[in-house]
Amino acid sequence: MNLTVPPSYWNTEWLERQKRSRKNLYPTEKEKAEKERLRKEEYQNKKEREIATKEENKKRFETWFQSKMDSFDPNYQPKKSFNSYSTFLMKDDTWLKLYNKLSRKFKIAIPNKDISKLQQRYLLDILSEEEKQQYFKEMSEKRKKEDERREKQEESNKIYRKKEKEKKAKWIEWYRKACKVELKPKSFKNEASAKKAEKRDLNKMKEMGFFRYIFHHWDSLEQFSNLSNSELIHLYRVKVEEDKITKKQKSKEKVVSFIEKEKQLKQQCLEAGVKYVEYEKLPSKQWAETSKWQNWSEKDKKRIVQIKENLKQSALNQEWQKLSEKQKLEIVEFRKHILQLEKEKFKDFKYEERSFRPIIERKDIYYSSTGHSLTIDPSWNSERRMEEIQKFNEGVRDF
Repeated sequence: MNLTVPPSYWNTEWLERQKRSRKNLYPTEKEKAEKERLRKEEYQNKKEREIATKEENKKRFETWFQSKMDSFDPNYQPKKSFNSYSTFLMKDDTWLKLYNKLSRKFKIAIPNKDISKLQQRYLLDILSEEEKQQYFKEMSEKRKKEDERREKQEESNKIYRKKEKEKKAKWIEWYRKACKVELKPKSFKNEASAKKAEKRDLNKMKEMGFFRYIFHHWDSLEQFSNLSNSELIHLYRVKVEEDKITKKQKSKEKVVSFIEKEKQLKQQCLEAGVKYVEYEKLPSKQWAETSKWQNWSEKDKKRIVQIKENLKQSALNQEWQKLSEKQKLEIVEFRKHILQLEKEKFKDFKYEERSFRPIIERKDIYYSSTGHSLTIDPSWNSERRMEEIQKFNEGVRDF
């Protein structure tokens, strides 16, 4: 068995991942039994935790109830008055209200207590007071969180306003410099063509986000609201010339960046022992969006993909060589084991034939304006169909 070359299916984490997958897809009887045992054990632990929680809640309730009963005053006056007439006509639900409140508080079925109506009203008043305190506590925490959120928002707003102020100051500085720039005057054939060019440039200028302080921030920069069209065109032309220079500079920087990356890639190939394929000569010193550059880029992408694939394979080869003979053999044998399990699972798989409803032949129905219907035979071609519909309409009209 040749173990010097790594198999195609292998990678650095292959064995551990396949072992986990094997336990999930092809568990042994022992693993199934262990999984079932753990499930039952977890279920039993959950039940025990629920029982322990209920016992703890019962103790809390008994302690709370006893402490309140010890401090009960027989001359206690309930805070909420009762209408004796409505109590006489309807069943008094004091105990039901008390039971519901105690159940929500302690999350248990409250045992029946032999206490008087006055004591029930006393406990209800205590619970109402505790609910109020809990409500105020929650509202206080909520208000505190809301204040913290508002402070953070205010802080971020200050930072945003500061940045916007800096952007505005920077733009005003650009405006002052742009007004001093001298441009060559443009010549036009006639006045109509000059107006057409002016309108075109103004529309393009409005679409540019750079001039938002002129067209969209009237309140903040009112000094720019009265600029004439000639002044606006001058600013637009200055910006266009600046963008041309910036684009040219970026095109050059892109070429420099590409050459620098190629040097790093060449060094990686040298360290990994992979053959480096030199790139073809660049079409020019500036990266441009032309067919010449596009054709070169498509060829170069294939070269880059091949080099990176070779680097990846080289890294896998190095990782494979670091493994011992025993580890390599374990990987190969485990692969055979997985394939055998897949075959056995496929053999045991039985296809169950499903019962399908019989296909009902659908018939097209044509409805006239009078509501009469004509059933169209599917065997009719388009000409026969139109002919039958025409005859049907004539018959309905005569009818």
